[in-house]
Amino acid sequence: MSLRARKGEAISCPAHPRPALNDRTISNTGKDLEGGSSIGVQAVIQLLQTFRLGQNYPNPFNAQTVIPLELPQRSRVKIELFNLRGQSLGVIHEGIENAGWPRIRYNASALSSGVYFYRVTAEGLEKGGMYQNVGKMLLLK
Repeated sequence: MSLRARKGEAISCPAHPRPALNDRTISNTGKDLEGGSSIGVQAVIQLLQTFRLGQNYPNPFNAQTVIPLELPQRSRVKIELFNLRGQSLGVIHEGIENAGWPRIRYNASALSSGVYFYRVTAEGLEKGGMYQNVGKMLLLK
């Protein structure tokens, strides 16, 4: 991949394979972009504004998957697993997570193939706020 920009232009590109989870803006700070001279690059990290649940990956998966989150503040996070009938299969993660993009790894080797739902509840510990959302995953063995 090659990126070209004129002096003063900004280029936005994903810094993570799942672009919706952590976009970055990169801007040039060089004095001269022509003639092969080197440029300085400055990464500008967007501050997280809201809680967000990303799609687990890989999906479908065999045995192990990752559930990505976006947390704008340190939070108490709980992830519950449900079968297709809506019956609770238990809590697969519970703990305090720092602000940022935590990735929760889950090993489903004890489960049979099928569709499952995971419900994430996050309670902000610094500024308050409560977040809840549900994702769907497909386990194939």
